Amino acid sequence: MEQEPCFTGKVIYGDGGYGVSDFVCAPYHGANPTVYQLALNTLMSTKRLTVEWLFKDVKTQWSHVNWHIKMQARKTRAGLKFSTAMLLTNIHTCLYGSQTARYFNCPPPSLEEYLSG
Repeated sequence: MEQEPCFTGKVIYGDGGYGVSDFVCAPYHGANPTVYQLALNTLMSTKRLTVEWLFKDVKTQWSHVNWHIKMQARKTRAGLKFSTAMLLTNIHTCLYGSQTARYFNCPPPSLEEYLSG
């Protein structure tokens, strides 16, 4: 997979259920974690919650994206619906900000910047 230069050396921190790869890291598990591993797990667990805020925003703003009821595999175009809802959420964030942007003190791009790529 070809990477964009802005993502080089960066990974997504996810739940342990996602597994670990070149692009995804997860909490340390094991019988004897080091002090560093325990500290990193604690620090990252608070940051991981910010990802959940995004999914909450998508589900709140676009009720048709209800994973349990309407997003059934092979019965709906789940990927297209989710991608559209995420695009619209990103546009909403450009216009009005978001909880995540405020938490990290990182303003979103303007709508023009976002849509121009």
